[in-house]
Amino acid sequence: MTDSVKRNETSPLSGEDRLRARQRVVFMSVVILSFAGFVTGLMTALFGFESMPAWMAIVISIALVIVVLGVSWIYFRNSDELELQDNLFAAAGGLTAYALGYPIWTLLAMTAVVPPVDHNLLFIGVMSVAGLVYLARKIIHA
Repeated sequence: MTDSVKRNETSPLSGEDRLRARQRVVFMSVVILSFAGFVTGLMTALFGFESMPAWMAIVISIALVIVVLGVSWIYFRNSDELELQDNLFAAAGGLTAYALGYPIWTLLAMTAVVPPVDHNLLFIGVMSVAGLVYLARKIIHA
């Protein structure tokens, strides 16, 4: 049982009210993380990789780490066991995609079968696999 559930067991809220409150926290977590990604992408698009000052890249990177870790901590504190398990499976799927994709792509690139590793494409692939695994788990539990 998560800390927030233990904390909320003594509250006068009904189970449905606690669930709605937890869902609001999850929704706000997604909104904040999406906004952080939007700002990062906007800054990159406005300045480009070559013209962005180093100090700005450092500030954006530090802010992104703080926001992602902070919001993730709040999100996972308000997630139930099933949600945590779904996230665990999604993370394992993404890690497996990376653990297989990068070495295989590198090996094939060394023999000129495929072009050199494109890290942006690899990142998109890993996140897509994690998202699809998460979605599949949600469909199974629906």
